Amino acid sequence: MVILRTLLFVSLALMAQAADVLVYHDGDRVQGRLVRREGDVIVFQSPKFGELRVNAEDAVVQRDPVVAATSPIAPVNPPPASAPEAAAPVATDAVREPRWWHPWTGRLGVALQWLEDTASNEDLGADFRLERKWPHDELRFELHYSRKLSSDVLTEDITRGTAYWRHDLPRRFFSLYNPVVEWDKGFKGFAPVIPLVEYALTQQQVGIGYELWDTERAALRVGVAENWLGLRLLHPVQGNFSMWFESVFAEAELDLPHGWKLRERGQIYFYRQEPDSRSSDRGWDNSIELTKQLTELFSLTLRHEYRANRPSLQGADYNKLRLLLGLDF
Repeated sequence: MVILRTLLFVSLALMAQAADVLVYHDGDRVQGRLVRREGDVIVFQSPKFGELRVNAEDAVVQRDPVVAATSPIAPVNPPPASAPEAAAPVATDAVREPRWWHPWTGRLGVALQWLEDTASNEDLGADFRLERKWPHDELRFELHYSRKLSSDVLTEDITRGTAYWRHDLPRRFFSLYNPVVEWDKGFKGFAPVIPLVEYALTQQQVGIGYELWDTERAALRVGVAENWLGLRLLHPVQGNFSMWFESVFAEAELDLPHGWKLRERGQIYFYRQEPDSRSSDRGWDNSIELTKQLTELFSLTLRHEYRANRPSLQGADYNKLRLLLGLDF
């Protein structure tokens, strides 16, 4: 399974820990980088939680000695001033002000290919992502579009929207809600009887999992989920179907050196094609992306998606590999 290969990279994360540590008075610790101090507010940047604004009375910052010696930022928790000269203004010239939409972050990626040999082929792919992280929650919205033409004949036209909400529970457990909406205008799963079918699909996934590994730069999670799926055929035939099925999933995130980031999610689901059948079938899907941050605004993403042996009510199987140029914000 592809996700097992992710474990080979996890050890690299331990080599790139953040320099500063934000220590709350209740014992919680967050690694990252001290940005600046605004009066009585500590502005702290965490790779996992984004920008944090914490009252100086609630936490202290433990700084790396080497970084602190060369940093233009004044100490976050300075000793009591014995003279008025000690209350010098904080140097913030080297710190870039955050944009107005922070702490939300996002990416727009586009892939376009046009090839002409014996037939003209046009392939368009676009991805949009918007996400935000809190100390105990992560919220993400994604929109994917894929369209293919071969000699002006539509061979694929898929629009898929997903949402992802993960909430941390005590003892490293977490809950998960993952709804999916998919609209396909070029599904050929009923060929040759019906060469082209348009359908709309909705799926609700509710699960619970456990964090096997959770650091500032690496995470590995596993869990189980219950899924409800509804399919509506739109054209040329019409009909409505629904079913329940169970699944197990695994998620991995890894920040690599030199601006590389790896993210993967795979799952195996168990279902019965016939309600009275005693045997169950298995299907799986996997999504993995490797992103390189080129500049502050631009990134390059290699995305691979695989979906196989899904129930007949879950749409088409596919195997896709795309290279997308992304605009980050």
